[in-house]
Amino acid sequence: MKRLIIIIFALFSFTAATYAQVRHVQGINLIGISSGIVPGSNGSTHIVGLNYSKYLRKNWIVNFSGLYDSGTIQSTKVNIYLFNGGVDFTALQYGAFLYCNFGLSVLAGLETLGVSETSENRNSFVSGPSGNINIEMYLTDRIIMQLKAEQNYLTGTNLSNWYSAFHVGLKYCIY
Repeated sequence: MKRLIIIIFALFSFTAATYAQVRHVQGINLIGISSGIVPGSNGSTHIVGLNYSKYLRKNWIVNFSGLYDSGTIQSTKVNIYLFNGGVDFTALQYGAFLYCNFGLSVLAGLETLGVSETSENRNSFVSGPSGNINIEMYLTDRIIMQLKAEQNYLTGTNLSNWYSAFHVGLKYCIY
């Protein structure tokens, strides 16, 4: 696994010319993957996501993502499929490689609860708002490491309405 990550990192690093001054410029597209946890007092779940971002103006970013949340809470198997769309604003910048974004988004998806493999599942449609803080650090001119914390409020859920999620991910710039 370690070798695979190093090979992927090396391939992304040497695939294109240097664009050192092209950061947070209007029209840049990014694709990314992320992984994280949703901690809770009754157990935590793991989250995996794919995302697409586009810089609209110097400080505004539009984001779309699909998230899959899976785990066990109070001996109940939980699967949540969420689609997320929102806008981030770059509030802080340190040099040309570190950015701090604040954002608001809307979530919608499906929640599936089941006590075991043989029992009947309970499905419900969930939706709600989300607020996040996102730190982006440029590793190379095209690869960005992302640290994200978000607070979500979901309506229609059989679990707690409020929950936090923490992500770590990589984004790749497509100019």
